[in-house]
Amino acid sequence: MLSPEVKILIIGSDTIPSTHPEIILGKFGLTPMLAKDSISAIRYCDDNTFDLILLTATGRSENTLDIATQVCQPHLKTNQPLKTPLIMFDAGKAPQKKETLLLAGIDEHITEPISESALIKLLANWMGYGLSDHNTTFKALLARPVEIEECLNRSQQSTELAKDVLKVLIGGLEEQKKEIKMLHQNNDRKGLQILAHKIRGSCCCSGVPLLNNQTLRLEKLLQQNNRVNIDLIVSNLIRAITQLQSWSGQHDIDALFE
Repeated sequence: MLSPEVKILIIGSDTIPSTHPEIILGKFGLTPMLAKDSISAIRYCDDNTFDLILLTATGRSENTLDIATQVCQPHLKTNQPLKTPLIMFDAGKAPQKKETLLLAGIDEHITEPISESALIKLLANWMGYGLSDHNTTFKALLARPVEIEECLNRSQQSTELAKDVLKVLIGGLEEQKKEIKMLHQNNDRKGLQILAHKIRGSCCCSGVPLLNNQTLRLEKLLQQNNRVNIDLIVSNLIRAITQLQSWSGQHDIDALFE
């Protein structure tokens, strides 16, 4: 069972030592999906959208680069810009040429075993969160799409107002998601910044921490004219919108505020 907010795939997990990423992630309430080989990994990738893919050396008989190439083949063929980050953990040394890793679809190579703090920083880096405080980082990672109590707090405990504000926010998400994709595709950073500010304004009137976190992150990045990880941050924002839409489809908002 995957965590509903953070979806991570670990490839190569027959035997699991205490320093394995799965054990460390479990301390933070994250339950990654495990694939023993490339065949299982490809099947999982066909059926799911992951935030991060970790390729480990543990229990693996296949060649690292072969697995990575097979898993990333759909992205390599279509040249999709928002590819799920693929991180390789290995007890040995990486190939001498970084280009070899990049061509295989591997974004970063880490030597095993990995420490808890190093894994936290890795997640923060590739999933677009700040590194100033580990607790803050994981609070952002695990933020729920909707917090009913926060909705009420921001509406001065008015049930009707909280409910209406949330419904209006969710109702506009589909068009906003399309606009985000269009602005990003056209490299319209100014338009993207204006839209991000508008969405965050709506978030401030309701209790949607996941969307608020991602919108704030994008807005700050654009204000700083920082081009690092812009594709990743936009991807995270779109994912947060999709998760909020999914939450809406699974819950009766009227019943939640009764």
